[in-house]
This record gives sequence, C-alpha cells and structure tokens, in this order.
Amino acid sequence: VVRVYSLKRVKEDLVRLRDEYGAETAVFFDDHLMFNRQRVFDIINILNDLKLTTFFPSSLALYALDTKMLAALKSTGMDNLVLSVESGSDRVLREVMHKPLNLSIVQRVLHDCRQLDIASDVSILIGLPGETKQDIEDALVFLKTLDATWFRISMATPLVGSEMLDICLEKNFIKGDYMSCDFKRAVVETKDFTTEYIQEKAYTMNLELNFVLNTEVRLRNYLVALKGFENTIKARDDHAFAYYFAAKCYKLIGQIEKYNEYKSKYDEIVGKSEVWKKYADQFQLITLE
Repeated sequence: VVRVYSLKRVKEDLVRLRDEYGAETAVFFDDHLMFNRQRVFDIINILNDLKLTTFFPSSLALYALDTKMLAALKSTGMDNLVLSVESGSDRVLREVMHKPLNLSIVQRVLHDCRQLDIASDVSILIGLPGETKQDIEDALVFLKTLDATWFRISMATPLVGSEMLDICLEKNFIKGDYMSCDFKRAVVETKDFTTEYIQEKAYTMNLELNFVLNTEVRLRNYLVALKGFENTIKARDDHAFAYYFAAKCYKLIGQIEKYNEYKSKYDEIVGKSEVWKKYADQFQLITLE
C-alpha cells in the first residue's frame, strides 16, 4: 500500500517553503513518485502555479518518462534529470538487480531529453555480487552508445536491510567498513573481481565516458561540455583530464587565452604526477599544441 500526502497538503507545504523560506526550487527525494501518473501532472500544475522549479536527485522511473511527462517537467523550468539506469548489461539488470528495465527505453528517454533541451545524468552502479568483469565490459559497450550529458559511476554498497547485504554477509564478500561507505569506495569482493579492480574500473569508466568520449564534445556542444569540465575543476583542481578537454573546447570556440591557461595547467599536472601520466598514456591523449 502506498500512502501519500493529499494534493492540498503538498500545495500547503510548497507555499510555506516558498513564502516563509524563500524557496525557488522544490527537491523531491521520492523513489516512487511516478506510481500515479495523474498525481505527478497535478503536482507539476501546483509547481507552475507557485512558480517553483524542481529537481529529482533520486531519479524518476524511466518507463514513465514519455514525451508528455518530460515536457510537463520541463515546463517548471527543470533543465536536468538524473536517470538511474544502474547497469548497461541486460543480464545484470534481469538476473542480479531484478530490475525490469528494457535498455531501449533508456535510449528513447535520452533522445527525448535532448529534443527538449533537458540535460541528463545517467547513474551507473558496478561491483554487485553476481556481476562479472565481462558484464561490466558489456555494460560499458552499451553506455558508449548513449547521448547522456554526464555519467555518474558508483560502486555497489550493501545497505542495511537489503538483500545484497544478506548475500554479502553469507558469502563473506565484505571487504572493509560498509557501514560508513558512500558508493565511492569498493567494499564488495567476489570470486569474479577484487575491490581494487572495481575501484579502478569505476574511475577509468568515469574518465572514458565523461572526458575521452564526452557526448557534448562529440555533438559539438562545447559550451555545455565546458560546464561539466569546469565543475570538475572546481571540485578537484588537479584533475588533468578536465583541464585537457576544457582546453580543447576553449580552442574550438576560439578562446585562445583560456586554451593556453588550461593547456599549461594540464602539462604541469601530468609532468608532476605519475598517476595522471599513466591515464594520459592509457587513453592516448595527444600532446596539446
């Protein structure tokens, strides 16, 4: 049984947040918002009446995101969606996650998002018990076909009360402190992979999908691509790949001063760091001229 607030209560809460606290955006942490399609449209109408935009960090059910729903969400001023694809492997989705997601839906939603000028963050999880290295490679092949704005690569974490935790404890798959894990550190190790492998694979997938094969660069949306690269630099000012690909974008849009600044920063980082030098060699980054 799903229990929800009445639409009257939802509106009262949103009015209070707007009028008493100056809120301009309503952030919904709700994994099951789409269980009632008409209710979502009603909430969107309330948001529009109150002139509030919205964001859904917990993602929305992909099957419900048809063009009509996406256009309605866009009408609130929402310009970014988090999409919990979770895996690009049919086998992992079906047999490991028990998630009835047809991957063709992912491609359709991303296409519609791009048509409506909605940025998309695709959320991916690797390192689950039952997953194999080949599954991860298969998933990566699929992910490379997606026109997502950005990819969020996380590592599987067994949450308290979950089936995954029961499996990991029963089979002694836990390596490290899972209670304080935040999906950024691998703690699951099976006969198919080590924690070190998952940690490294998640990082190289991030480098490949978000930088080397960045969708917006490929589609020549250089200003959009720069937002992602610049945000990365703000979060980590020694990120060599962010400087490298931002430099390329600046050169392509004719901002030579910024190109030279970022090229110099990239050269400085790679010259001092064996780790970044290794990744630059791995992905065969050519010298910027």
